[in-house]
Amino acid sequence: MGRILILIFALGASPFVVAAFYEWRRDQGGWRRRGLWARERLLKLALWGLLLAATGSLAMALVMDPGGQTGRYEPARFENGQVTPGRIVPEEPQPRSR
Repeated sequence: MGRILILIFALGASPFVVAAFYEWRRDQGGWRRRGLWARERLLKLALWGLLLAATGSLAMALVMDPGGQTGRYEPARFENGQVTPGRIVPEEPQPRSR
């Protein structure tokens, strides 16, 4: 979950990074000038960041497989001198009540 949040944040921040790098390369270090971070430009960069973050979130939701496994997780354990890996034990189907 943490990796997903970091990726969404990185997508949202990328227009600001690209704009700063572009201005720095264009002016050879003069990226602190007054017009670079004007309100209108910041608004455009923020909207682009929101669009990128939303698109990335949607793409991850469509591409990532949630696993489809349901059940109870048994953690890895040490038995008889060997490590038994963790696994998901499927749940027993519950009888339907009327």
